[in-house]
Formats: sequence, C-alpha cells, structure tokens
Amino acid sequence: MANSPVGAMPSEGGGSASQSGRVNSLDGVRTFAVLAVMMVHAGFPGSELGWLGVDVFFVLSGFLITTLLCGESRRKGNINLPKFWGRRFLRLMPAYWLYVGTLSVWMYTHPNELSGQSGWSPRLYVGALWGYFINYLPMGGIWKHQHLTIHLWSLAVEEQFYFLWPFICFFAFRLRRPWIIAWGVFAAVLVRRLFAATDQMGALLTTRGVGIVLGCAVAMTLAYGYRPRWLQSTRLRNAAIVFAFVAISVLTVLHRRGLLSEDEIKSWAVTWLSVVFACTIAMLWYGPADRVTAFLATRPMAYLGQISYGLYLYHSAARLIVWDLLLPGLDSWNQYLKYGLRFTAYLGLTILIATVSYQLVERPFLILKSRLR
Repeated sequence: MANSPVGAMPSEGGGSASQSGRVNSLDGVRTFAVLAVMMVHAGFPGSELGWLGVDVFFVLSGFLITTLLCGESRRKGNINLPKFWGRRFLRLMPAYWLYVGTLSVWMYTHPNELSGQSGWSPRLYVGALWGYFINYLPMGGIWKHQHLTIHLWSLAVEEQFYFLWPFICFFAFRLRRPWIIAWGVFAAVLVRRLFAATDQMGALLTTRGVGIVLGCAVAMTLAYGYRPRWLQSTRLRNAAIVFAFVAISVLTVLHRRGLLSEDEIKSWAVTWLSVVFACTIAMLWYGPADRVTAFLATRPMAYLGQISYGLYLYHSAARLIVWDLLLPGLDSWNQYLKYGLRFTAYLGLTILIATVSYQLVERPFLILKSRLR
C-alpha cells in the first residue's frame, strides 16, 4: 500500500491518507472492483461490463504506485529501484507463483488436455504464466481449462508496468516538472489506441493499460504540481461516483440490446471512464471524509479490499470447484435458486481461499516487504 504523500493531512474516516499510510476508503473501492470482476466471470445477471473493475484496479494501481514513488523521491531525493522491485516481488509473487505452480503441476500430469494454437505451444504457455507475458497469448484453445488463467492477463500488464514505469520516474524526477513526462506517456498510449483496431483493445499495456498511465499522470501532477480546490469537494466526489455507476448502467443496457459491442466500449468508453475513476480516487486520497468514505472504510469493505488480490487471483478456481465439483447438476432445481446457491457458495469459497492465502502465504512476505522502505 502506498505511503501518504508529502503534504497530505491525516484523517480517521477514510479521506486523506491516514497516519498508518492507508486510505481505507480505497480498500472499499477495491472491493467493488473485484466483486464486479467476480460477478461477470460467474455470469451474474446484469454484470456484463463487470470487467471494468479491472480498469478501476489499473487506475488505482498507477495512482498509488506513483504517489509512493513521488513521496520517496521528495523525502530522499531519489528512488531506490531495487527496493521498489523487491517490494513488488514480495507483495505479488508468492501467491501468484503458488497459483500458477499448482496449475503447472496439473497441466504436467494431464498433458492430454493441452494443444498448440496459433504458433503458441503448451510449453510457451506455461512460460508465459511464470514470466508475466500471458497477455500476449490467445485467450483460449491451448489448455482445456484455460478459463483458470484467462484473468491473469491483467496481472501481466501490471507487472510489465511495474518494471517500466520506475525507470521513467527515475529520470523524470530529475526534471523541475516531472509530470510532463507522465502526461507524455499518457498521450503516447492514447495515440496508440487511436490507430489500434477495436479487437486489439483487450490485453496490452499500450491499449488497455490506459488507466494505469492515467493514474500515474494524475498522481504525479498532484504530488508535484498544482492541487486544485475541487479535490476537497465531497459533493463533487459523490457526484463522480454516481455518474460512474449511471454511465456503466447505461452502457450495460446498450450492450445488452446489441447497440454497443464490448470492443466498441473498450475502444472509447474505457478512456473517459478511467478519467472519472482517476478523479474519484484522487478526491478520496486528498479529500475529507464523509458518509460515503465512512461506508467504503467499514470493516467488511476494507477487509475484502485488503484481500482483493487473493480474491482476484483465486476466483476462477473457486468457480470451477463450485460449479463442477461441489454443486454439479441440480437439474430439478429452480434456475434462480440453483444459481443463487452456486453464486453464494462461489463467493464464500473465494473469500475463504483468499483469507487463508493472505494469512499463510502473503502476510509473512508483507512483513519482509515492510523492511524495504
């Protein structure tokens, strides 16, 4: 979790960064984002655009990581790249490698479930899982159970970002206005998107990663540049949250009626929605607390946000376990009752697995991570 930026006033409710370096309301944002992704992957009615939760994560990741780097640069005069990558390694790799390691063993013991596709071999597929370039592979066809890894493309995009962006920051922080570099990167990604076909918007840092670089640019601007008064407006912040929900609802209706395809929404709607997400996150970080931030910072919301990495990582496996192993069949059941039972079990099992992972796998490494400040 990012440290409090220089100049941020501490508060207790979940507005500005607290003395512990956390903004609990942002954990609530993570909860909404991961639940949206879980719902769309489970076929929850009306959640067709739940994949936008990934873009919320992207904006939030870019904003927090850049805020952390800006704070370190202003305190120490530079950033320590090895320590930064060490912190990322300790936060992300243990649980991720446990997951892909388990899947790799499964694939190794069931080779008949694998086949080549579009020049990609099963061996290269496994290598992509371990090396964080799964976002370049075809979304299906190599492995019978490839739906268990289809969501890992976003983690690959973020890892590629974590590797490249600190290099850029290292040189940008030597400038008087480093945020100019950040907006230059954002402009480059926008230009790349303008010349990309609609079916190329899905899984690359230079296309779908627009939210990450936007979060970076906003964070660096606010850390080093002018900090506008509207960041303190709870009314504007709440209006932005309502606008995001209404806009996503309208897009969902248009998509369900066949008036907008998913590729079209990714092509143009993701960018301006990312702007709304970035402004909202900035206002949550720098702004005062109110009832909305208090709700986002409640213990259940904050806890689910805290374990959201595990929720995202393991939810596809939990869905397979519930639908295919724990509750298969049920043909005589009412369809709504059957789905409700499965979804409830899926949600509960995902939380259980993520909790165990956080306590036994992630937390020991987070203690080590705290020593690399």
